[in-house]
Amino acid sequence: MIVVSDASPLNYLVLINAVELLPKLFNEVYVPPKVIEELQRPKTPEIVRRWAKSLPDWITVRAPNVQLIFAVRLDPGEVHAISLAKELKPALEALQRTTFRISADVIQAALEADAARKSPVR
Repeated sequence: MIVVSDASPLNYLVLINAVELLPKLFNEVYVPPKVIEELQRPKTPEIVRRWAKSLPDWITVRAPNVQLIFAVRLDPGEVHAISLAKELKPALEALQRTTFRISADVIQAALEADAARKSPVR
């Protein structure tokens, strides 16, 4: 199974010294460059900034080919993480069965925007 991470899970896993759980739980871990940028902001805890500057080899940094457009305001890291996850087709349904916080409206809006982008112009 693959996972695409936003900044928050990485931030907190680094803070509690548990980030090494990710490669044990997932075959592939993807992180968009915008998320790495967020983890290196001055307000981010120093330990997290250091970690983000020297990423482990099990993380693949990859930008989405297409950035989805959302009807709600999201930060760039969230937009890129969701866009990349859609491209890579990780288990969105499984994620929705967890306590991951994202409204169905946001997911539906992203899927509709993506479908509209892909449809031929009439």
